Amino acid sequence: MSLGYGPYRQTSALITAAGVSTWTVPAGVTVVFVDAIACGGPGAGGQTTSGAGGGGGGCGEYAINHPLDVTPGQVLTITIPTTPSGGAIGAAGTAAGNLTITGANVPFPPLSSGGAGNPGAGGTGGTGGAGSSGQRNTGNAAAGAAGTAASYYGNRNASGGGGGGNTSGAAGAGGVGGTLFASGNAGSGTGAGPGGGGASSWWGNGGAGGRGDTPTAGAAPTSGYGGGGGGGGSNNVGGAGGPAFARIRY
Repeated sequence: MSLGYGPYRQTSALITAAGVSTWTVPAGVTVVFVDAIACGGPGAGGQTTSGAGGGGGGCGEYAINHPLDVTPGQVLTITIPTTPSGGAIGAAGTAAGNLTITGANVPFPPLSSGGAGNPGAGGTGGTGGAGSSGQRNTGNAAAGAAGTAASYYGNRNASGGGGGGNTSGAAGAGGVGGTLFASGNAGSGTGAGPGGGGASSWWGNGGAGGRGDTPTAGAAPTSGYGGGGGGGGSNNVGGAGGPAFARIRY
């Protein structure tokens, strides 16, 4: 899949492997541009006995065309968080860590991964996971409600919240993941106790919520990066969040 736009097609290094990687600034290069997104949040598992679905995960915070002043020969250290697993039955998953890039002449702001969906309690569907943290947080969706859309903050972009699971009827859709032009991922389960949809991202979709009538697990995003996992239908696990990446262009 393409990760960029026509005007920005330059020589680049793409880093997708989880863990710590390094990249050496080539001779003659004094500025680089970063496109990156942190992991999407995992969907929560549906409840065991009450028939309520889990909430979908929020999508990761991201940056597009973020400039960094560098010096030739400098070594940048890139940390890609590990993709989070979906929540167990009746439980939330654990959100991933931050995506970081260090070693440049100016700091790159860490990108936070999307929040984990919530399992709910007492027969109420779980709320969706929040988008990115701090003042870029877009909040959660109520049980059965669609996830919130994203907002814009400087060179970093907030992510949409995951959709809430429900006790009966249609689950909430995932929120819009940062772009001002795309609609939110429908991502809903069906029947009684479906899971909420994961939030979509600029670079990928959100996972579908699990079914409630014939209960199924929440799904991981089917393509791209940074989308939230779908919440599990009743008595089923949630879907994993989408992976992270960083691309350095020069």
